[in-house]
Amino acid sequence: AEEFVSVPLKFFPIGPGHYPCKILLISSYDVRVYCVEGVVNEDQPEAALTFETPAFEPLIQNIPLHNETKKEWKCQVKIEAKWFYGPAILHIRPGETVQYPLTFKPISECEIMGKLTVKNEVDSMEHIINIKGIGKKPLAFGTITVDCKVGDVASKTIIVPNYSMTILTFKVSSDLPIVSGDPHITVDPDSSVSYVINVCPLKRGILKDEDLKNLRVWYHLEIHASAGPPLNITEVKCMALETSCIEIPISNPKEETLHIDVILTSPALSGLQQLKLSPLESVSYIVWYSPATIGYKEERYGVSVALYSILLLIF
Repeated sequence: AEEFVSVPLKFFPIGPGHYPCKILLISSYDVRVYCVEGVVNEDQPEAALTFETPAFEPLIQNIPLHNETKKEWKCQVKIEAKWFYGPAILHIRPGETVQYPLTFKPISECEIMGKLTVKNEVDSMEHIINIKGIGKKPLAFGTITVDCKVGDVASKTIIVPNYSMTILTFKVSSDLPIVSGDPHITVDPDSSVSYVINVCPLKRGILKDEDLKNLRVWYHLEIHASAGPPLNITEVKCMALETSCIEIPISNPKEETLHIDVILTSPALSGLQQLKLSPLESVSYIVWYSPATIGYKEERYGVSVALYSILLLIF
C-alpha cells in the first residue's frame, strides 16, 4: 500500500496579490519539485461607485480593467445589485485594457446598494467594487399636445409601458380637471398598452399641466383650445367717435360661486375684465363700444366659462 506524508506549510502574505514559490524535496532515492502559488484577494472593496439618474434613464459607467500579464484573461463578472446590468463574461488579452460597461437603469425612485465582483479564471484573483444606485424622479415620457375646440371632446391615445417583470396597475390622474379617462390601467410585465385620454376644454387658450410627484410614468400635457361657435350674435349701430352701451345677460346655474375672466379682442370695446357671480345669480354685463372710424366690423368678446359672442357693428 502507498504511504503519504503530510508536509506542513505556513503562508503569511503581507498583502493581496500572487505569491509563487517552489518546494524541493530531496532523498537518497528521489528528487521532487512542487510548484505552489498563493493567491490573496482584497478583504475590502477596491473602489466604490455611485450612480444617480432619473428613473427609466440608463446611466453607463465604463470601468477599466488592465491585464499586465502575458496570458489572456477570462473574467467572470457577478453583479449583486438590483437594476444594474453588464456582461457576465469578459476577455482581456495580454497587455490590453478593456472597459467594462456597467449600466444602472432604475424603474422607480429608489436607493440601491450592492457590489460588483470580477473574478479572473486564470489566477482566481477577485476584484470587488461597491456600487450604489440612486433613482431620482422620472422625466416625462414626452409631451402630449391636444388641439381641440371649446365645448368639444377630443381624444388622444398614448402608450403606457411596463419595464418591470411583474404585472402593474396604474392609477391615472391629472391636475387639469378637463382631462378624463379610465381611472386605472393594468399593464402586463415587459409590455405596453394604449390608453385614451379625453379632453373637453371650458375656455380657449393654451393649458398646461404641472409636474406631478411620486408617479412611475407621466407625461407633459399641453391643450390648445380654440374658440367654438358663438352662443349669440348681437348687432349694434353706433356713430363714429361716440360710445354705445351693450348689455349682455350672464347667469350662473351652479350652486357655487363662479369667477369669470372676460376677453375683449378690440380696443374699441371696454368693460370689466373679471366678474364674480354668486350661486344661481343673473347679471347684465356692460360692454362699451367706441368706434374711431366708420364702416362695418365684426368684434368678439369672450369669457372663461366657454361663452363668447360675435358683435356685428354697423356705423
